[in-house]
Amino acid sequence: MLEAIWAAPDDDAPRLVYADALLERGDPRGELIVRQCQGDAASDLVEQYGDLWLGELGTIIAASTYERGFLATARIREPRPDLAITSLIGHPAWRTLRELRGSMGIAVHPSMTALRVLHVDGERAHWRELLTGTPRPITELYYRPMIEEEWDADGDVSATPYSGGIFIRSYAPDEFAALAECTALPSLRRLVLSDAPSNWLQIVIGSKLLDRVPIVESRDGPVRLKIAGGLAVVDASQTATTEAVLQLVHVLPAHLAIELNTGPRFTGRAQVEGLVGRRLRR
Repeated sequence: MLEAIWAAPDDDAPRLVYADALLERGDPRGELIVRQCQGDAASDLVEQYGDLWLGELGTIIAASTYERGFLATARIREPRPDLAITSLIGHPAWRTLRELRGSMGIAVHPSMTALRVLHVDGERAHWRELLTGTPRPITELYYRPMIEEEWDADGDVSATPYSGGIFIRSYAPDEFAALAECTALPSLRRLVLSDAPSNWLQIVIGSKLLDRVPIVESRDGPVRLKIAGGLAVVDASQTATTEAVLQLVHVLPAHLAIELNTGPRFTGRAQVEGLVGRRLRR
């Protein structure tokens, strides 16, 4: 019965067959399945038994939800217990999971056919496999790139990491190049980037990715962007420079209208308008 559920995670019928068998044994999991299939969240049962039903997955899951009686969303604990995760990759209980925050090692396993929403936070392991490997049915990807930070004395012989000097942040350009191609995610409909530097963001925005992904966003940083419905909304914070905004709008496809939101201190609106002309909404 479980194999039938895992093989068809979108189908209620095998879940209800399994629920009948559980109810005959007095197992409250059967009631959970029936109630949730009828649209009832069954919060009382989840609160009472939810951690128990996670089984060994509970050792690495920080938060989770159930839908139609089975695990639907999960957030992996931080810091990640890598050894525990490795032993649970490919566990059959993941096969009903619709949304995952955490380990790409779990996400890229071939059994994850129900996974639609993935949150990736600074994980370089498996990212190339995720983006350019076997096609996956993921529709939403929330992606925070891996950032490497090194301290530099910056010419100050007395500097220490706690007093003086500078920290230099670096990114992997090939990571953004793979993201721009994104050949393994043909069903992707929403891409959200966090902490992406504007020069690497341009690699993604200037690619053919926008031809097939309806919604693309960048969050955090001095210049934020959302592309949807033929409109690119650019939000420039107080620290955004005119140069950074110009570099971003320069790579936006010509068919997009542009809405520019700035603070009172931003002085480059006329330059942006001179670059994009009538595409800039007033």
